[in-house]
Amino acid sequence: MRRETKPKSGQATKLLLNVLLKGRVQVAQGGEREVRLTCIEMQEEKEAADAGEAEAQPRFKPVVASYMFRLESADKANELLSTLNSLIVA
Repeated sequence: MRRETKPKSGQATKLLLNVLLKGRVQVAQGGEREVRLTCIEMQEEKEAADAGEAEAQPRFKPVVASYMFRLESADKANELLSTLNSLIVA
């Protein structure tokens, strides 16, 4: 994720979200002008096998990333909410 800001004379902060929306993704309205995006991904833990085991079973741990977007109007929040919902990959 990267933030880009303009000088004080500019309009607002721009946020570039470079995330593939796949797996367990939840988009919800946090408030009238807020949108919450939560992504949960299962990542495999790399552990050395015990000396007694021939091959260790893979272990997975959840990795959670949560983003809260505050927008200038309820209309823009609704537009972002519908856009994010349309971009979620099953």
